[in-house]
Amino acid sequence: MNVGAKASLVDLNMDRQQTINRIRDYLVKLALQVQVDNKSFHFDLNRIAEEILRPVFQIAYKLPDLVNLNAEMPNSDALDLGDKVARTAFQITSRATGAKVLKTLIGIKKGEHFRSFDTFYVFGIVPLDGKPSVKGWKKAIGGSFKFEAGNVHDITTFQAKIDTLEIDEINRIESILAKNLGDGEKYSFSSLKKACTKVSDATIRLALESRTLVPRPESQQQISQFIESSVRYCFLTGPSSVGKSTVLALEARAAIDAGFTT
Repeated sequence: MNVGAKASLVDLNMDRQQTINRIRDYLVKLALQVQVDNKSFHFDLNRIAEEILRPVFQIAYKLPDLVNLNAEMPNSDALDLGDKVARTAFQITSRATGAKVLKTLIGIKKGEHFRSFDTFYVFGIVPLDGKPSVKGWKKAIGGSFKFEAGNVHDITTFQAKIDTLEIDEINRIESILAKNLGDGEKYSFSSLKKACTKVSDATIRLALESRTLVPRPESQQQISQFIESSVRYCFLTGPSSVGKSTVLALEARAAIDAGFTT
């Protein structure tokens, strides 16, 4: 290998490592924000994180058909993401403690989700100080499906998975995380609040294109019913960053497409 080829290889390796470092920083940012919000009893970011991580998991875990299961199972406390083709599912939680894993396993057994999936992961956004307790897991499973300590992941174990990916996959993951967790006001978790202050095509586009969307079918249906009724006022309430502005942006876009003027 000549000097020029060696230099190019070194540059590629440096670029790869720099991209991996940025991915690590984005994941740490998400973990810190979740930790702060949870201490303030705000848990809306946990659900938003599901949609931020879904396209990332599609790449990292090789699950192209991974979808948000909450859209079809809104009351399920066991699973959040699933690929029915690969028969793999995830529970996304702030911290994958032994108690949380046990609750998930009980939910999987009770809901008979093992009929649709073979492999289950519990992913904790905030890493634990040590390994979670496995007490009660075997009894909860009851031989219905397999689950071991290695099926509990967090951003630390996920970082190791990132290291094994091809450079184009790493770049795609970095791009997805940058879109949702980048620096500046544009990427803050409160940015959508300002995006729809005035309903216009530009603000709708800003709200919908700058953020990963989390399905809210029930809320969207209720707003559609309000628009079609004779009632003049409607109040959409909910915790900070839960997705109120996104729901309104979707409805505003649908109304404009239907011929409403702003």
